[in-house]
Amino acid sequence: MSMSLRLRTVSDIDIRDIEKEPLRLGILHSGEILDPSILDDLEPLEKEQIINWFPKTKSEIFYIEGMFQSLHYLLTSETEWGTGSFSLNFLTGQRLDIGEIGWDSATFYNSDEVKEISNALNVLDYTTIAEKYSAGFFNEKKIHPSGNKWADNDTESFLEKLKELSKFINEANSKNLEIYRVLV
Repeated sequence: MSMSLRLRTVSDIDIRDIEKEPLRLGILHSGEILDPSILDDLEPLEKEQIINWFPKTKSEIFYIEGMFQSLHYLLTSETEWGTGSFSLNFLTGQRLDIGEIGWDSATFYNSDEVKEISNALNVLDYTTIAEKYSAGFFNEKKIHPSGNKWADNDTESFLEKLKELSKFINEANSKNLEIYRVLV
């Protein structure tokens, strides 16, 4: 089973609502609570407040698919999950982690952090990043997606994905939105 990483825009109000009640995360992410039995032990009023909650903004979604760990390495020079310095470790680093969805918690980045990520991505030198890519190194270190055999000509697909990612983050920043990350 392969994993993919998704980034979604979110408003600060929605983040605060989810911090207060993490069960709302399912509604934010999927539009509904996928397992209503998690509400069974709640008081009726509390249950109703959760069920009737809706996000204030519609999320825009950016799919990274299985290459997220490869992009993490190209951005941070780190092969381990969660390592590297903020702001370029945003694909795997921890910030505000809430609830459980997919393979892990949802990780939220506020608008100031989105601005930092945007600024860091805007000064990337794509030539230097391209030079960091080595199919042999990626294959030797088993940089995911697992089972993939990297080839020397994969550089362009990484650079294109980084440019698309940068555009997504820049647009979120220009709208003063937050983002959250899920691993599904």
